Amino acid sequence: MLQRFLRIIVNSKTFDRFIIGAILASCIIVTLDTWNGIEDHNPLIVFIDKMLIFVFVIEVLIKIGSEGRHPRRYFKNSWNVFDFVITVICVLSFFPTFAFFRMLRVLRIFRLFSTVPKIQLWVGALLRSLPAISYVFMLLIIILFTYGAMGVYFFSDNDPFHFGTLPNALLSLFRVITFSNWTDIMYHNIYGASAYPEPVYSMNISGIEPRLPQAMGLPAAIYFISFVLLCVFIILNMFTGIVLSAIQETKLELEEESIKKSVEKIIGDKEEIRNNLPRITPDDFELLSGQLTVIQNKLLQFKTLMLEKERENQIIEYDRK
Repeated sequence: MLQRFLRIIVNSKTFDRFIIGAILASCIIVTLDTWNGIEDHNPLIVFIDKMLIFVFVIEVLIKIGSEGRHPRRYFKNSWNVFDFVITVICVLSFFPTFAFFRMLRVLRIFRLFSTVPKIQLWVGALLRSLPAISYVFMLLIIILFTYGAMGVYFFSDNDPFHFGTLPNALLSLFRVITFSNWTDIMYHNIYGASAYPEPVYSMNISGIEPRLPQAMGLPAAIYFISFVLLCVFIILNMFTGIVLSAIQETKLELEEESIKKSVEKIIGDKEEIRNNLPRITPDDFELLSGQLTVIQNKLLQFKTLMLEKERENQIIEYDRK
């Protein structure tokens, strides 16, 4: 009975909202603790902070208790382990021996990751997309290195500040990617240092002067425009596509977990059913469990087919546009 009661509490939306409120309140307390002139109210802040940590400890105990005689199930969920570690750090921060943990209190805000499902979706998608993003990042590094070497070869005499060395060229190309006044660099090399001096030369900020001012014209325009099109409109779109694909896969996994939890509620705890319904023999119970498992698999297959069908419809609509 106690396990069922605790499970009802854990699955309650009111409980989730209360924990979210406690997390936000804890973040406010950490912020107030850093303000100057708040020393007069420091005892009150410490008391509220301890009460909020007590709430987090009770939350962990309730979730572990909801697993009944199998408390290890709580630690099978990576988000639960994340919450548990942060809660332990918060508790230890009040002991003088572990005073250095107080600076880690800012990690409490990350508990929203495990509390808000939408944030879980985005974080899970980001982690899932990291392997694919790493390859795109390697491609971006290769393109930057290639264009950087070309920039040093073509523009070092006219623009030594931005393309005098390979590191400066890479930093300048990163500035081009961010669109931070990148047209000044482009026009400086298209029209030459004499006709269109870049601000670092006209204001004599760097102390570096062009060695041989010359207008590169069309080659410089092709160089910068091709780099922007390749890096910004192609590579960055590849990043976006990878993340969106990972979001769909993560959403599918979350839907499967939701169905599994729903079926687990139907199956319940075997020992509890056996105790409450002694007439049911072990063979009957195993038969019932097998039937429910078949239903679970059918539900998962149906959900997977529906999501794949929805994805195919989205692709068809995108191709039509």
